[in-house]
Formats: sequence, structure tokens, C-alpha cells
Amino acid sequence: WYLDETLIEGASEATYSISQASSSQAGIYHVVVSNGASSIKSNAAQVVVVAPPVVTSFLVSPNVTLVGSGITMSAAASGDGPFTFKWHKGDALLATTDLPIYSITEAAESDSGTYTAHVSNTAATVVSEPVSLQVLTPVGIETQPQDVSIAENAQFELSVNATGSGEKSYRWYLDETLIEGASEATYSI
Repeated sequence: WYLDETLIEGASEATYSISQASSSQAGIYHVVVSNGASSIKSNAAQVVVVAPPVVTSFLVSPNVTLVGSGITMSAAASGDGPFTFKWHKGDALLATTDLPIYSITEAAESDSGTYTAHVSNTAATVVSEPVSLQVLTPVGIETQPQDVSIAENAQFELSVNATGSGEKSYRWYLDETLIEGASEATYSI
């Protein structure tokens, strides 16, 4: 057997195999078959060694956003291209592209979930680490706090009923000053 016209030492069987190919084994192969009285050279066979893809980054930006906002997913890969990108939400295939970018122009709450990029070349397919996207409806106040008039040293309570999706946080203020520890929908004294 010959690689790029150089004899391969020890390669003297009808089959030549390499268990773990590397770029040094890429090239043009041929074999010379002889029987002592004659010999013949085979046709050439080109061996191309392709480095499999490695996902070097996968981002969803922003990963927490409001309904109606735009979302961009981007993946970067090393290895030998060209690459094909398959964009998944959970197990569902969303799109197949030659570009490392996938966009959602107007996000809906149903777009919330876990996303991955599947990157392929002729050698292999690899899957990115999963990234979560949370699409929320804006926070609103359905029931406002009500004015109260109370006697000095009496107990009182203020409450608010907030709408919107996702976990909500509350911060109560007295005349523009944050009240430490007042972090629930209801504030009582």
C-alpha cells in the first residue's frame, strides 16, 4: 500500500485499515498487487479525514424576556465545516439551517422551554448543552393598594394583586424609602 506515492511499511495485505484516523492519514492511497510474475497498480482512492464538530458556545439572548420580544439563538463550533445547524426545543425540531443563528421574531409564552443546537458535518453530529428560555407576560396591578385611615398604634394592612407570568417580587416603599423586609403582596404592621 502507498500513501501519496510513499510505501506504507508493513501494509502488505489485501485490506489496509486504520483504527483511529488523523489528518496525517489523509491523502491518495493505492495498492500494488503482485504474484512474482506480474504486478498491477490499483486505482487511487482519496481519503479525507474530517474533524468532527465541537460546540464551543450556544447562547439564547435574552434568556428571560417579555411576550412579543425578539429572541436570537447563536451557536459556534470548531472542527471541519461546512456545518449544518438543527435547532430544537425539547425534542421538537424547529429548523435546519446552514447559519449559526436562529431567531424568534415575536416570542410567545409557549416559546418558553429548553433549547439545544445540533451541529453536524460529514463526520458527526454533536448536541450543545441545553439553554432555557423564559417568556413572560408583563407585570400589571389588578388591584391597587387602598388608602386607610387608622388610629395611632393600630394595626393596618396594605395589599396588591399583581398579574403577569413568572415569579414576582414585591418591594414596599414609604415616601420613596424602601421598607426593609416588606417583600410580599401584603404589607402588615
